[in-house]
Amino acid sequence: MVSALLPGSARSRVRVGDVEVDRAGLAEVMALIEHACASRSPLHVVTANIGFVTLARRHPAFRQAVGTAGCVVADGRLLLWVTRLLGEPAPEQITGHDLVREGIALAHARSLRILLLGGMPGVAAELAKRLRDKHPGLRVTSEQAGRFSADGIGEDDEALAQRIRAQAPDLMFVALGAPKQELWIARHLRSTGVSVAIGVGGVLDTLTGRLPRAPRWMQVAGLESVFQLAIAPRRYARRYLLDDPPTLARVAWEALRRRLRL
Repeated sequence: MVSALLPGSARSRVRVGDVEVDRAGLAEVMALIEHACASRSPLHVVTANIGFVTLARRHPAFRQAVGTAGCVVADGRLLLWVTRLLGEPAPEQITGHDLVREGIALAHARSLRILLLGGMPGVAAELAKRLRDKHPGLRVTSEQAGRFSADGIGEDDEALAQRIRAQAPDLMFVALGAPKQELWIARHLRSTGVSVAIGVGGVLDTLTGRLPRAPRWMQVAGLESVFQLAIAPRRYARRYLLDDPPTLARVAWEALRRRLRL
């Protein structure tokens, strides 16, 4: 199947609140990523969930960063459910874990360079070493992100961008959390010279075991947020208990109105 996301081909997106999500499967998204790496065409991939819909409504800069990204996937069961309620379903959930896994496989097969940025202190370097040990020949490096403001502005952004550019990565996984990672990527994608930058939130932390991930059955059942709330309430309580419920109710009601033409 030829990707509907590739340049010059038709594109299908579904609007959820202020976020437009690509109706594309993992194979199509990976075809787009491979094309961007081969052509050296800058591509920003956003892994969106209901929390992104909340942020996009409140923060114009974040809304613009997501709106101008080359690809926005449905990372989150609730967001996937809303697209189905709208009658314009995204074909599958595509998580940051999926994109890291498939990105590593692509890099290994095509001799691409990967750079890991962010996560808890020391996580990016630890994971880069693990990946090099596990996949001999894989070219993967890391950068410690340091401190960032709520607007995604780092302590020394220009120096960081120059260090990244010097490493000439094809794929960059940015683990700063939303909205910081999306704002930072939107601001620095071209200056870093990276072909593809993907915001992956806490994925690097979970891959190193610093942050536990929900068992597979909870992921499939759409209960990963319950697990995250239980293990890290300070990190997730505001989002899951205060921010997401009203957003979900609003977009679900809008979806029902559109379906029923009320």
